[in-house]
Amino acid sequence: MYSLRLAERERAVSERTRASLLCARSRELRKQADRVSDGLIETLRRFEGRPLGERGEAFSLHLPRLPIALGLVRQALLAWLERRGVGGDDAAEIALACSEACANAMEHPQATERPAVQVAASLRQGAVEVVVRDFGSWGASRAVEAGTRGRGLEMIHRLMDDVAVAGSARGTTVTMRRRLSDPRAQGTETRT
Repeated sequence: MYSLRLAERERAVSERTRASLLCARSRELRKQADRVSDGLIETLRRFEGRPLGERGEAFSLHLPRLPIALGLVRQALLAWLERRGVGGDDAAEIALACSEACANAMEHPQATERPAVQVAASLRQGAVEVVVRDFGSWGASRAVEAGTRGRGLEMIHRLMDDVAVAGSARGTTVTMRRRLSDPRAQGTETRT
């Protein structure tokens, strides 16, 4: 009996050691992935060609539910808005609102059909419309329940003129609209 307990204890120690090594390796791989991702975002930031996501007069991206995608969508949408003549404050605040909606779409969905987020934007009649969609139902967030987070929708409402959130078991769609301070940006494109 004693030798059986000793063997179980040794196996438990061995498994804990193995788990600790796997955790350390996982942290190191995450750091490497973050460095690669940061480099990619920086490369895209310096890129002077057509923005990623530009589809003629519209903007559209289909992204994985990964935090690194936030920087990518923010940068690409900002570049698209600027190429269309949208002013600095308008463009920055629209991109920030979109980023917050994407963060929610990456964090909150449960039981997702697809681990993805769709972002679409259009510019019409002196206003920008941005739609962010995920593919799962939202549950209560522990961070929101603890009062440590949960201000994203509040920020979106402050940055945009109109915000609508429609949720179902198949996904949540956040539709945001903002009138531009310089409505002449509609349909114009400045090329660099």
